Amino acid sequence: MKAHDLDLNDYQFQLFQDGNEKVFKLVFDRYHKILFRYTYTTLNDVYKSEEIVQTAFIQLFKNKSRISSADALYPYIFVITKRLVAKTFKEQILNLTDQLERNKQLEVPCEETEQELKSRDLRGILNKLIDQLPQKQSEIYRLSKLQGYSYEEISLITGSSRNTVKNQLITASKKIKSNLEKLYLLIFYFFFM
Repeated sequence: MKAHDLDLNDYQFQLFQDGNEKVFKLVFDRYHKILFRYTYTTLNDVYKSEEIVQTAFIQLFKNKSRISSADALYPYIFVITKRLVAKTFKEQILNLTDQLERNKQLEVPCEETEQELKSRDLRGILNKLIDQLPQKQSEIYRLSKLQGYSYEEISLITGSSRNTVKNQLITASKKIKSNLEKLYLLIFYFFFM
């Protein structure tokens, strides 16, 4: 007799196949702890392990007439349990994968929102620097850099010559660049020193 075998005689096995509760309880008492230990070792979840073992016994009871002998009881219920554990493990992996995917989807809008906030902050800083320029330079810089007008178009809008527009834009760009570099150095010094 093997370690997991239950010593049922032919009469008791026939009673098991007929659905006798007392014999079924003998089978349950013999195999429950063994199956639970296996399941719990694999899943590390008491509730799930107990649920799987209960389901395995329910399936054993439903299919009791298919079992050929008392020696086949343990292999039969162990295979059922093993399949249920594998199914549960697969479901846990799929749930984890789904959860990770949902988390990624939630992170994308957060990153976009963060990028929008940074972009808005930078635009705010740039607008303040542009506002500090003389009026003509400010107007020409906005028309060129923010609205994309050409020298000729800015010349027509402002009534200034093309060369004046070009010179004003070069001067304004240098001032903006210089002020941005100063701000960058100040921020770098403040946060990283």
